[in-house]
Amino acid sequence: MQKKKITIHTTKALQEDATFVITDEDHTLGNTLHFVLSHNPNVDFSGYSIPHPSENKMNLRVQGKQNHKAIDLLKDSLNQLTDISQTIENNFLKKSQKFLKKNNDSKKKKVNLGQMAQKVLFHQFVKNKKEITDLQN
Repeated sequence: MQKKKITIHTTKALQEDATFVITDEDHTLGNTLHFVLSHNPNVDFSGYSIPHPSENKMNLRVQGKQNHKAIDLLKDSLNQLTDISQTIENNFLKKSQKFLKKNNDSKKKKVNLGQMAQKVLFHQFVKNKKEITDLQN
């Protein structure tokens, strides 16, 4: 049985407010999600914390404006991060191809490692977005 990546702490009465406990994530995703959420005009507050370095979890707090559910705001932010990471990946691949054409192929191995790293990040965002969607159903 697979362990849940995300659990939600909210009250039925106030679905605009929620705390999401996300396991196996750290400041990289926390700060990025907070950044995207903080630029959303429908978000009153967003913040994250790592309770303790020895705990493998991150708490993400989201407070939406009236009639804006926290889970929907998180989904929107994950969609934006997916788009951002896809743009980064596309630009990286385009620039890598340009570099390879301009230079010899002896550096191809290093470029492929970079491509793989970008794809791993992209697929992690997609996986997180899918888990949020599954929580709603």
